Amino acid sequence: MWKFDYQDKNNTIPDRGEVLKRLSLINYRDVEVDERAGTAFLKRKGMRVNLGGIGKGYAVDRAVDILRRRGFRDFMIQAGGDMYVGGGQGRAPMAARYPRSKGTADRSFAALDLSNATFSTSAIMNGSS
Repeated sequence: MWKFDYQDKNNTIPDRGEVLKRLSLINYRDVEVDERAGTAFLKRKGMRVNLGGIGKGYAVDRAVDILRRRGFRDFMIQAGGDMYVGGGQGRAPMAARYPRSKGTADRSFAALDLSNATFSTSAIMNGSS
């Protein structure tokens, strides 16, 4: 509907009525998972699932496992807006900046100390940021 993916991008905003009609299809409780069978079922006609964010999170988790098994303790893994910081005691705080701010990179709206933790951001980027 929003067509953010590069292959579908059309630079249009969906009609408000279409958005309101589809809002009723958003409910994680309507995804039925059968762990024994290894399947998932969407309970309502018209529902869709995009596993992009889940896939990135899974990939980051696997990368953390690989690095830890190989003895790494201090590292950062970044996949899109998903980040994991391993170790990092004494490192400068991580900062999130406004994606469209002009000028210096120090225009941040949040900063935090991360150690063995995950941080995730999301933004609409259009190439002019």
